Amino acid sequence: MSDTKIYDWLQGMFNYYAEKFTGDKRNDDFSLRVLLAITNHKLEGRINIADLLKMNNSQMLTKQFIASLMFSQHEIKNTFQRHLGVMQEIFREFDKRGLHDYPILIKGFSVFGLTRNNINLRRSADIDLIYSDPQMLEYILIELNFQKDEFPSEHEYCRMIREDAAIEIHKYVSIIDYSEDINQKKIKAYENNRKIFFEYPTLKKNQIYYDDLIQGAQLCDHLGGVIVPDIHYQIFILCTHVFRNFVNSQFLFASHIIIAELFDIVDLLNHESFHLKQFNKIIEEKEGLTSVRFVGYLIDQMFGIKDVNRILEYGADSLTGEVFPKILQFSGAMYIPSKSEEYIYYGIEEFVNHLGTEPIILNQGGSEVRIQNINKFNSHSVRLIDYLSVKVEEKKLNLIIKFNDIMPGQNCDVFEIFIEDKRCCFIVEDHELRDEEKPEGCSWTLNQKEYILNIKISDPLFIPNKNCIELAFVLGATRWGTGPLTTLIPFRLLVDHPFSRAPHSNNR
Repeated sequence: MSDTKIYDWLQGMFNYYAEKFTGDKRNDDFSLRVLLAITNHKLEGRINIADLLKMNNSQMLTKQFIASLMFSQHEIKNTFQRHLGVMQEIFREFDKRGLHDYPILIKGFSVFGLTRNNINLRRSADIDLIYSDPQMLEYILIELNFQKDEFPSEHEYCRMIREDAAIEIHKYVSIIDYSEDINQKKIKAYENNRKIFFEYPTLKKNQIYYDDLIQGAQLCDHLGGVIVPDIHYQIFILCTHVFRNFVNSQFLFASHIIIAELFDIVDLLNHESFHLKQFNKIIEEKEGLTSVRFVGYLIDQMFGIKDVNRILEYGADSLTGEVFPKILQFSGAMYIPSKSEEYIYYGIEEFVNHLGTEPIILNQGGSEVRIQNINKFNSHSVRLIDYLSVKVEEKKLNLIIKFNDIMPGQNCDVFEIFIEDKRCCFIVEDHELRDEEKPEGCSWTLNQKEYILNIKISDPLFIPNKNCIELAFVLGATRWGTGPLTTLIPFRLLVDHPFSRAPHSNNR
């Protein structure tokens, strides 16, 4: 079923971008965005190029797009063979030592290990392994000339690298769920048609350990003895991964929902070895209902696959009114998506537009324009920011922020600016300014006396040599003191070159 639904999804994306792009570079822009969407969602291995070229608007695809897609498909096969060789090498080393409780492969080509279908092979940067004794696995990998790289996250023991492969050793697979406070507030926000609400994002957590997986793990003879989770844990791990990425992705919208994982879930649910009772038992034991329901909702909304949705509803009458918020800021801002496109290819620009934000018209070298209604998305009645103004000066975009010094010397103000896929972040603590994340083209200064921030954005984040530039921003300000106070300010700017057209009047 998934191999036909992929083209329905692609056609929707083709139609969306065909309407979005105009001008001389329309085909180049269209091809680039389609290629990015396909690669971000790891769908290269599922696409037949001949079928792709039969679709509406496919004439806009460039030769470079076709060449890039063919290269990616070739690389998927090469990477699979290389990773398979590494896995077999590890197993041989275990055998030499008389160890027969082998590590389990999770993610990567583990789905292919169950289905034996090439469409389940996808691009994978590393090999994910889970083991009962991570330190022992680390030692064996060092003997195989791997080097320890880093401690990536709470659920990962370490990352090991060698010239031909990178391996992440997992202590467990993480399961998350909303807290009761979030569940209560999300319903109120949904009922009042509010897309953004504020609640400190405390998440309930559970874990899947090696001992949970090894009991029913499948030995894949066609892969030289590689061991993968059984089909029920495989589906559950994918569901938890999809949901966790969505909740924690902040302003990186579509890039954290991987469509290939949803199609893998569909394929596994339709596999002859799937049994609903066994799957439900795992959900009950591990308290992972929300992750599963979220995936069922996504598959229904995005692909209209009702049979799968009924399985993943897990006895619920309907998911029509289900609400799944995501974290925008870990200080407490949360967002409720309402369109299926938001899970697929929405970015900052579409997010800001979806909030009903009117564009602010600027002229290069023109006067300063003050943004109105900046406290619309504010966690408390206390106002952190007095005003926010913008102007273009010396080929740079200037943001001027005057904020209220409520508790001088007893607070920490965190400022984040999101532009497309870039994040700028700096911290003001005890009237001192320090950088946390500072991409090229962004700088800031602090007037301590008046507590005014001046942020300057230039090339490559702001490119002033175009005739007309439209930019979408989200400015987040959080004050940490007695508790987090958060303000989110989404805004759109339309910047006209002074010689390109008659100047617009400022939209205030």
